[in-house]
Amino acid sequence: MKDNRKITFIFLILYISWSWIFYHSVFASSAPIFLSLFLLIFLYGNHTYRYIGGKIDSSTVACLPFFIYMSFCYFFQLDFEHLLYWMIASSILLTAHKTCMIDKFPHALMIIIGLVTTAGVLVQWLLPDFYDSNINPLLVYEMLDQWDEAEIGLNGFTYQLGHTSRLIVLGLIVLLFVGDKFKLFANYRILKLVFIFAMMISIFLTSKRMNAAIGLLILVMYYLFYNPSKSYKHYLSLIAFLIVLGLGGNYLVTNAALLVDSPLLGRIAATVMEFSGGQEISSSGRDYIWKQAMLHYNEHPMLGIGISNFKEIEGISVHNTYIQMLCEGGILGFTLMIIPFVWCFISSVKRCLIDKKTRYYPYLLLSLAFQLNFIIEGITDNAIENTTGFIIYAFAISILVDYKNRYNLCKMEEDKRINI
Repeated sequence: MKDNRKITFIFLILYISWSWIFYHSVFASSAPIFLSLFLLIFLYGNHTYRYIGGKIDSSTVACLPFFIYMSFCYFFQLDFEHLLYWMIASSILLTAHKTCMIDKFPHALMIIIGLVTTAGVLVQWLLPDFYDSNINPLLVYEMLDQWDEAEIGLNGFTYQLGHTSRLIVLGLIVLLFVGDKFKLFANYRILKLVFIFAMMISIFLTSKRMNAAIGLLILVMYYLFYNPSKSYKHYLSLIAFLIVLGLGGNYLVTNAALLVDSPLLGRIAATVMEFSGGQEISSSGRDYIWKQAMLHYNEHPMLGIGISNFKEIEGISVHNTYIQMLCEGGILGFTLMIIPFVWCFISSVKRCLIDKKTRYYPYLLLSLAFQLNFIIEGITDNAIENTTGFIIYAFAISILVDYKNRYNLCKMEEDKRINI
């Protein structure tokens, strides 16, 4: 039978990145959504049937209870769309041992999506009249006018600030850690640097502060772990980067009042001013929302009020994955969620520190960076509701499993050569 793994993953990545077009644009229509969902059912049903089985890795064992728990929650709520997404994520985990995710994950597509999304932000920033005339009329989302009037941030070619910054961060991660596998970036390093710089600028322009922090953290991680040789030039560049970052941070803190109207740093400067003034660090009143969520948790501490029910009750999302799970899933759901986060993260960090630098090492870093992005973004976002959150996390664990399989295989071959 023909191997269609890559086609399956490409379609899924395209769907979770751009299916919003059929919800929040002038092209909104239910027909493409239903067709896409049926195609996803077929593709992942076939994928699970063909590749399930074999040894199940400890990382998969840690994750599956939470993914199955979420699937059952949506099943009993008759929310079949979200049930399908979590079943797909579970399929990615269940087939991780046989999928060869390092080869089959669409790295190039992730970079292209990140660059296209970056281009959208830059077009909105540098060519506002063109954007307002040709792009903005295509988007249909109630928050766009509020963001534009308040000058909060730029959404570019997508419908929402968070979705835009998330796609750019994911593209940046892939470009950083496995971009060199493509001849274009391996031969023209300056082009890679230009794209990285453009992506970082675009993340700041979306005014998503947590995503900007994640982008900077991923850059530091890249400098610390990516270069196996660790030459003096590598350390000098890291020191220079940290010095520039420190000087920039100091300038931002001391000149926050002057930068508050800046499209690039305005919202971050406003956060600095709020923090220094002892005010709530969010323009959306998240402190109050989190308190309300904890009140619901106190009423139902063991099982919670039910997945997705906080928004039904309060009319707004929690904007914190951990408080949301405590509120909606109680101690049971929260425990099932935290176990894989901690287990897989510690396992990845240990391997980054002690493993030999094989040719697959960049993919281990890719998995760790995806995990970090998901875990940290959850502090201010609803990561378990965003398909670009938990599905990419499932891919990250599958890449980790594939890396461990290949590393063990390389080690066995090396031991055989030594014994011979």
